[in-house]
Amino acid sequence: MNKLVKDGSKPCCGNLCRKRMLVISRVMNLGLAVAVTACGGGAASAPPAGAAPAPSAIASAAPPAAAPSASTAPAASSAPATDAPKAPPAGDAKTTTDVKVPATGSAGATSTDSSSGSQPSQSPAEALTAARVSFLIDYASSDAKVKAQANCEKDPKKDDPAAKAACMQKARAQFLADLLVFLKDKKGHITLTIYKRNESELKEVYIAPVSFADETPKSLHLKFKGGGSGQRPLFKNTNSPTLNMPNDYTIEIEDSEYGKLRYDAKIGLVDK
Repeated sequence: MNKLVKDGSKPCCGNLCRKRMLVISRVMNLGLAVAVTACGGGAASAPPAGAAPAPSAIASAAPPAAAPSASTAPAASSAPATDAPKAPPAGDAKTTTDVKVPATGSAGATSTDSSSGSQPSQSPAEALTAARVSFLIDYASSDAKVKAQANCEKDPKKDDPAAKAACMQKARAQFLADLLVFLKDKKGHITLTIYKRNESELKEVYIAPVSFADETPKSLHLKFKGGGSGQRPLFKNTNSPTLNMPNDYTIEIEDSEYGKLRYDAKIGLVDK
């Protein structure tokens, strides 16, 4: 400015000089701002659309939480979860044993299990005359019941349940050979006693001396010697019936009147 005045140029008036100075100042400020921006100072301008973000920005950004995959995410269940059943304590376990006893009879009478089909462990003669052993009819498993049912079906009142039950009861009462007892004395003599059983009461029906013959591992012939007492309820048409013993505890008899009869061994019904 002083140079212009010394050269003889017209000095500027106050307002004009001030305007020029303001323009020059603005130009200088703009140049300074441009220089600062060029050197990295000032606010950074927004990157153009579509430009890749700076690596530092990617590193500093927190990655979003990964969604659980279908294979690892637990499956939602609509039903509430239930606890698995717990095993009972060892002390709570209970064991049972099957012991057959007569449906009615004297206390202490027991039977052996004849359903196993085991082979005899002793001869038929030894099994029949064993101490305190007697043989009780298994009426439900014998042909005597089947024959009684067939006869009751011929009754005019067979369609009446009460009348049919009375008929079956009468037929059962007429069957007298409920219990067979073979007793061998010290001299080897054998007697057969047949009892009718009425609940806990045993009524002697027949007694006679007998002998055993033609013994095999599972059978023998019973021979009546005569001189018996009472009316024989079984073996009416023969004096030498066959007794089959498939095991130590069962007698199977084929009777001309009642058909096949089964007797099971009992202990304690009769002392002998």
